[in-house]
Amino acid sequence: MSKIKFETTNNKVGCFVYNDLKVIKKGQINEIKSLLNNYGVLFFKNQSLSPREYINFSSNFGTPAKYPMLK
Repeated sequence: MSKIKFETTNNKVGCFVYNDLKVIKKGQINEIKSLLNNYGVLFFKNQSLSPREYINFSSNFGTPAKYPMLK
């Protein structure tokens, strides 16, 4: 399994995650959760997720909130 590629921000508040979220593995989700615990905020750059893919990814962190104004 490949490791999560990340880089901390200049002010050490958060980090950038560079892995493609479309093909993320369960073990990598645990790494992402650890990064979130350590840095407080994560930035996922250059992602091209469909709404379904976004929901699938975000469901790893809890139940996504429903927003009636969004489809």
